[in-house]
Amino acid sequence: MKKIFLFYLVLVCNFAFCGVKNYNIFNHSFVFKTQKSKPEKIVLELYRDKKKIISHVLLKEDGDCSSISLRLGDYVVKNNEITFYSYWAVADKMPTTLLMPYGFSKQVYLVDKNGIVKLKKSEIYIEDFVESKDKTLLESDGFRHRGIKYLTQKPTNEHEQFLLDNYISYIEKKYKSKFVKAKNKKILEKEVRAKLKEKIEKHTKTWKNKEIYGNSKY
Repeated sequence: MKKIFLFYLVLVCNFAFCGVKNYNIFNHSFVFKTQKSKPEKIVLELYRDKKKIISHVLLKEDGDCSSISLRLGDYVVKNNEITFYSYWAVADKMPTTLLMPYGFSKQVYLVDKNGIVKLKKSEIYIEDFVESKDKTLLESDGFRHRGIKYLTQKPTNEHEQFLLDNYISYIEKKYKSKFVKAKNKKILEKEVRAKLKEKIEKHTKTWKNKEIYGNSKY
C-alpha cells in the first residue's frame, strides 16, 4: 500500500470563521473547508482536486423564544478512510412530546488509489419529524410518526410492527443510512458521544437548568 502523506494548513478569515485543512491521499488533493454561513450554522465542505463532493453540518441551531434544536458534527481522517459524525438534540421550555429531532449518525467513506470516494458504511438512529400524505401514520399533532414509540417498546401485533417498519423505512430513505436499534444503537451512540463530547457539553450546558428548559432530550 502506497504511503499516504497527510498535511494541513489552517487559515482564519476576517468577519467569518473559515478553516481550511488539506490532505494528500494517494497523490490526490482533498481540501476540507469550514464555512460559517449564518451565526448559528457552520458547514464543512470536502473538495477533491478542487471539486466539491461532500457537505457535512458541524453546527446548526434553530429555535425561538421557547425552544432550541441543535445539530453537531465532526470528522476524522485516518489513512484513506474519512468518517463523519452527527448528533441531534432538542430542548423546550414548554411541556411537549415533540422533543425531536434526537439521534446520532456515522458515515464512513473510503478513498481508493484513483482518488474516488466511496461510501463504505452509513448508520443512523434518529427520532425525527415525518411528512406524510397518509395521516393514519401520524399522531394527532400531525408531525410525529406513530411508529416512533415502538423504538423503545416492543410491538405487540402486526399493525404496530408495520408502523415501526414504515418509520424506519422513511428515515433510511431520507438520510440514506441504515437504521440501527438495540445493541447496535448503543454502540453507535457511544462512539458518537465520545467523539463529540466536548461540543455536546459546550452547547447543552444550560439545558441542565430545568428552569430554563423544562424538557430536553440530549
